[in-house]
Amino acid sequence: MMITRLERPTVSELAERTGADRTTMTRNLGHIEKRGFIRIAQGKDIRSKAVELTPKGKAALKRSVPHWRRAQAKTLELLGEDRWNRMLTDLSVLSTLAAEL
Repeated sequence: MMITRLERPTVSELAERTGADRTTMTRNLGHIEKRGFIRIAQGKDIRSKAVELTPKGKAALKRSVPHWRRAQAKTLELLGEDRWNRMLTDLSVLSTLAAEL
């Protein structure tokens, strides 16, 4: 979903947004590209690579969204709204701390 939201993000942008290092992101994207869900193309400059969904990737994303929403709703139901919100806050704090390391 992040690839769609950011509109042709670079590998570096995806790594930064997800808290992954660039090498790990490149390796993981390579697997997804081999399956035909994304295309890695030349970015805005010679050193960058942009990531975009292929038609196959867009179709897979469209099919997956209802499943994701059901899973998220079930998790919210099981945890309760207060616990869910605390978890999101804690994850945000952990993400900020990890970025500072």
